[in-house]
Amino acid sequence: QFPECGFFGLYDKILLFRHDLNSDNILQRLTSAEDIHEGDLIEVVLSAQATVEDFQIRPHALYVHSYKAPTFCDYCGEMLWGLVRQGLKCEGCGLNYHKRCAFKIPNNCSGVRKRRLSNVSLPGPSLSVPPSLVISL
Repeated sequence: QFPECGFFGLYDKILLFRHDLNSDNILQRLTSAEDIHEGDLIEVVLSAQATVEDFQIRPHALYVHSYKAPTFCDYCGEMLWGLVRQGLKCEGCGLNYHKRCAFKIPNNCSGVRKRRLSNVSLPGPSLSVPPSLVISL
């Protein structure tokens, strides 16, 4: 539940237990941060659902880029402004970011460049109206 860390969906794969010697069941499952108190001995258990890929940190390889067409930041969604060196582009996945957003992006580079959908619509086939349907005034 912490999307800023770059590990999506791990909250159900990391299990936390508190050692409580005063209870019948020594290990008590923790489900909330409020259950943890100073001095508690906490055991972290990885669920069998967790895979190695879940724990890989994949930072983006960012470099300063000059864009030839209007481009938007893949973090905040705002346009990258300027004539040259408007933003940062990832060598791995091709995503684009403001310099100010670079410190906020998660370490989740897929390494796969995604094709961007163009905002330009292609002209479709022209409609021709048969002469019999043309109304002259």
